[in-house]
Amino acid sequence: QHFFVLIDHVYSSGTYGELSVAAWLGKDIVCCLDGMKLHELPMWVIGCLDGATFVDTIDDGINYFLDVVGQPHIDNKK
Repeated sequence: QHFFVLIDHVYSSGTYGELSVAAWLGKDIVCCLDGMKLHELPMWVIGCLDGATFVDTIDDGINYFLDVVGQPHIDNKK
């Protein structure tokens, strides 16, 4: 049901293609913009992210999914 996408400055048609399919299938999208701003993305990609949950780091994304399934969070502050 969920789809996690990490978008960075390495443009990959695979990432954008997977994002498009996830949006088309109605998946709940969780997005991490690694070093990018939303306005740097193509407009059609921004459209795919409508209603997405944005997280700041990959660990935040993992913890989001752990919340969804009711599991304890990871702690990488060791």
